[in-house]
Amino acid sequence: MKSHDELIWAYLDKQCTEAEEIAVRSLIENDPGFGRLFSELQMLHRELADMETESPSMSFTRNVMEGVKLEPVPVTLKTRVSRAIVYGIAAFFALSIFSIFAYAVIHAEPGDMLSNWKPNLSVETERLMSPGLLKVMIGLDVLLALIGLDRILRHKKAGNGPA
Repeated sequence: MKSHDELIWAYLDKQCTEAEEIAVRSLIENDPGFGRLFSELQMLHRELADMETESPSMSFTRNVMEGVKLEPVPVTLKTRVSRAIVYGIAAFFALSIFSIFAYAVIHAEPGDMLSNWKPNLSVETERLMSPGLLKVMIGLDVLLALIGLDRILRHKKAGNGPA
């Protein structure tokens, strides 16, 4: 439901429905507070209608457009990732996945392909190789491989050849 102000403005702007128009007329006649509000808003409406709108000077658009022309044109970024880097990373992950799959196939028993299997490790190796240590070692190997690949690619880009 609209507030009293909204009803009066819609009535003054002739944008209300017929039912709202009848309701506003009855409120003006019956409610003295609503009648006072209506007369105040009606005076404000007349004053606003009598005011002239200001328009910018004739040279405003020209001045703004000249100011825009003086601004430097933004430069698009043209950084691209070398295809060799992308292919190197893809080859690394493909080789890693293939190696894990080959290891699983080689060490699996023929009947146990879908069951839980565990490689046959000696007791000393099992004691030394905890899951946390294994994850750290694999992480270090990956980090060292990426650093080496980065160094090789930087030397090739500089024209020095592999280090």
